[in-house]
Amino acid sequence: MIDFSFLRQIRHFELNKAIAHLPQGANLLELGAGAGWQAKELSDQGFSVSAIDIPSTEYLVHQEFPVLPYDGQHIPFPDAHFDVVFSSNVMEHVADLSGMHAEIQRVLKPGGLVLHILPTTSWRFWTSMVHPLGVLRNNHLYSRSTLIRRPGLVLRTLFRHFWPELHGERGNILTELYFFSSAFWHKNFARHGFVVKESRPVGLFYTGYMLRASSWSISYRQALAKKLGSSCRLYLLRKAD
Repeated sequence: MIDFSFLRQIRHFELNKAIAHLPQGANLLELGAGAGWQAKELSDQGFSVSAIDIPSTEYLVHQEFPVLPYDGQHIPFPDAHFDVVFSSNVMEHVADLSGMHAEIQRVLKPGGLVLHILPTTSWRFWTSMVHPLGVLRNNHLYSRSTLIRRPGLVLRTLFRHFWPELHGERGNILTELYFFSSAFWHKNFARHGFVVKESRPVGLFYTGYMLRASSWSISYRQALAKKLGSSCRLYLLRKAD
């Protein structure tokens, strides 16, 4: 159950943090562009944008910018074509990171930049903590009256969905805490020929179940991020010499 209005708010906030690190007017590729919300914003702000995603993504039905379908492995552009490669909450879903990094290196111009926004250990932890509430909401049982009138159904539903689901492609629900950490990503980027120029929290708190969605303002979520941790982190990379 995706609240697209809320999702757009947080992606808009994250994109504004990213744009500050990008050369204006750059020829940019967005990986995993979904409906093209961020691609359209980047285009509106003067970037020359190409956007790609796998055809099975659920976001394509909400398309707002031309998004080219591709096979998820081979980027359909020539060598040394882009100044910037950008992704938002995508790389954790890539099973073959070595192959994807190699493709990014291939299409990137000499001196080009890569900017990934990725979920953090904090996001994984708090999403797991609110998992029972997310289960109840997704099964239309998230109300005080239901808890009082149908406690048996509530307990059965929670038991059936006891364990949180993996979000990414590596590990299990516990080791994913590490695979979402900056320590993992820094090592992974270095191993595949990238230098990390910038690594910083985006500064916004939310969970995978989007609980409280738009009822909590962006400014309140910024304040929560200082106490509970930022849900995403920004990584700005360049090719190693």
